Amino acid sequence: MTTLSFRRRSWLPFLLKLLPLCSLQSIVNGVDLKNAWDILDATSKKCLAEDDVDILPTDSAVNSTVCGDSSSVIRLDYTIHKAAKYPKYQIFQKECDEEFEAGTEPMRGIMSPDEDNRIALSISPASDDETATASLEVRVTNDSLSSSWWRRLSDTEKQQKTIEFCVRMGLWLPPAAGKIEVNFRETNVAVTFNKKASSEHDSYVVHSVALDPKGLIGIAVHLGSSTTGKTMVKDEKDTPEGSSEEKKDEL
Repeated sequence: MTTLSFRRRSWLPFLLKLLPLCSLQSIVNGVDLKNAWDILDATSKKCLAEDDVDILPTDSAVNSTVCGDSSSVIRLDYTIHKAAKYPKYQIFQKECDEEFEAGTEPMRGIMSPDEDNRIALSISPASDDETATASLEVRVTNDSLSSSWWRRLSDTEKQQKTIEFCVRMGLWLPPAAGKIEVNFRETNVAVTFNKKASSEHDSYVVHSVALDPKGLIGIAVHLGSSTTGKTMVKDEKDTPEGSSEEKKDEL
C-alpha cells in the first residue's frame, strides 16, 4: 500500500476522476509521488541588491540585480522536485479569489502568458540531487506607482506605497498527459516601495517584500490493490487550537 500526502483540494478530483493512477506513476518514473508533486512555500528576493538604485535600473545598475530581467522588481523561488517539469503561475487579487480586470494589474510577469493566462516559471538545479528551484519574476505595470496618492503626502512624511496581490503557483502534467494541474500553492504578496526625490524625475525602490501563504488543507490518499481511500485532515491554521478534528471519507 502507498500513502500519498498532498496539500490542496484541487488534487483530489484530478486523482479520482481525470487520470488513472498508473499514468501518474509513469510520468514521474518511479519517484515517490508525494515528493514529486510537493511545493515548498515561496521565498522572496528584491531584484536589486542596493536600496539606493531605482526600480527601473540604468545600464550600469543591471549588474547589481539578482533577477534575470532588468525590469523585474522581485523574484519568488519555490522548491520542487526535479521531476516536475511544468510549473506555472498566475497573478490574482489578494487572497487569490478573483482575477484583476484587464489592464488593472499592478504587477505583471516578465514572460508572456499562455492561452490560459498562466506563465511558466524558470527551473534551475537546487543544492541537492532531488530538488529544483522554480522561479518567477514580476515587474510594476505602467502608472501603478505614479498616482495622486503620492501628491497627497507632505514633504516631511515618509512616502511609501504597498502593492498587494496573490500568486498561485501550480505543478502541471505535460500536454501529452492532458495539461492537468496536480498541486498548487497560493501566496499573498505585499511589496512596499519608497519614493525617492529627484530633481529630474520620480524614482521608486523596493523597500520590503512580505509573503503570507494561504492556509492549506492536507489530503492523504491510500492506494490499495482493490480500494482507494482518502483522508482529509485540516491544517493547523484551519483547526482550532487543541482540536483533533479529522474528517474521513471512504470511496
